Amino acid sequence: MTRSFGFSVVSEPAGCSSTGGALQCRDMKKRTLVSLSLMARWFGMNLLRETRRSLSRTSLIRALGVISASSLLSGAPSAWALPTYSVTDLAALNDAYVQSLVTTVGIGGDYRALQSAAPLGAIIGLDIGFEVALIHTPDDFRQAIQQTTNQTAPDFLPLPRLNIHKGLPGNVDLGFSFVTYSGYTVFGGEVKYAILPGNTAAPAVAVRASYNVNSLFYLNTNTFKFDALVSKNLVLFEPYFGLGIQSVSGDVKVPQGQSLPVGVSGSYSAAPMHFYVGTPLKFGLLHITAEYDHSFAGITTYGTKVSISI
Repeated sequence: MTRSFGFSVVSEPAGCSSTGGALQCRDMKKRTLVSLSLMARWFGMNLLRETRRSLSRTSLIRALGVISASSLLSGAPSAWALPTYSVTDLAALNDAYVQSLVTTVGIGGDYRALQSAAPLGAIIGLDIGFEVALIHTPDDFRQAIQQTTNQTAPDFLPLPRLNIHKGLPGNVDLGFSFVTYSGYTVFGGEVKYAILPGNTAAPAVAVRASYNVNSLFYLNTNTFKFDALVSKNLVLFEPYFGLGIQSVSGDVKVPQGQSLPVGVSGSYSAAPMHFYVGTPLKFGLLHITAEYDHSFAGITTYGTKVSISI
């Protein structure tokens, strides 16, 4: 008797041609046909399942490819270049406008790791990439820009940055991001410690502290953030979720010869909570990461990063 895929295929015995073995042969043939039928069914079910998986992966990869291609195309300077705003009149500025300006720039332009909770490792542990954050601007921000510069702010502000991470011993990672453009400067950094490094069976758990400085438009902001996050390695994906607090402070840069309206403070500070979800899509060393971040101050940011991780 030979065995294939857990089903028995019975060969015809030598005595099958004799009259006495006719009944035994008939039973053997029936069992063989049943075994072959079961084998065919097994093959069909597995083929269907694998086909569905392949189609699902292909469709997902194609969809993510389109999103990534759009992100890369939008990375052309004409598309993602930050607008330049020159103050013409601060007379219409009020405290609500100052609050919206500071929170939009300070929280929307805050440092973002776009990394899971798992440590990079100390052997090489290097991730270098390019990120673009799209900051959804609230109504008050757009009105403040209109009132003080006579210019129109877009619904989404693009903020591109260089993004670098390095793994260290002890499940510690360091991160850094930076951009300077047309007199604007944004830079930030982080320290992350993985309490649980995680693996394919268990999730990773980490804490992260970061600091960011923005000099954008006619605003200066500083943001300190402390997060806890968890992620799960699913080989091709590594979804993560984080929750934390952002302490932001900032002020309006008053041009020479102008002044703020009487009774209006040119500075603001707050410490709202925020949460974020994201995942990298891994193609070997190439990682394409997408992230959604929402602050309870009313600022929503969409981020994407294309990086090489080794």
